[in-house]
Amino acid sequence: MSDQERLASRFRRLVELREKRDEDKTKAEKSEVEYREYESELFEELQDGPMQGTLRFDLGGNIGVVTFTPRETKFGRIVDAEAAVQYFEERELAQEFTKPSIEKRKLNELVRDLLEQGKSMPDGIDWYARRGITISRKS
Repeated sequence: MSDQERLASRFRRLVELREKRDEDKTKAEKSEVEYREYESELFEELQDGPMQGTLRFDLGGNIGVVTFTPRETKFGRIVDAEAAVQYFEERELAQEFTKPSIEKRKLNELVRDLLEQGKSMPDGIDWYARRGITISRKS
């Protein structure tokens, strides 16, 4: 085998590995979508159903005892940056909430506080919830 053929063989392997990586990535993305959709359906079912809080099941086999805890974390997002910055400036909070841009951690704290207090969101700000189910397994 010539040097040229050996080198071509190595590059062929690189192409094969890249194609496998791309296929695996596509497969993983599809699995993630399927998982998140099912998790969302189950979350809604738990939220609307009679059972609340942490649920524990012995699923047997190699899975064993599993604890399921519904969770919801709320996050703020800016829908109108000018209005949001004006809100912060009027309350002398601009420096606290903005660096070169609005500080997400502080925004999330504000949103959670306003939601807890039953208050409406300021102009330029709304919120969304990331919902999911934490799964813990005991061996």
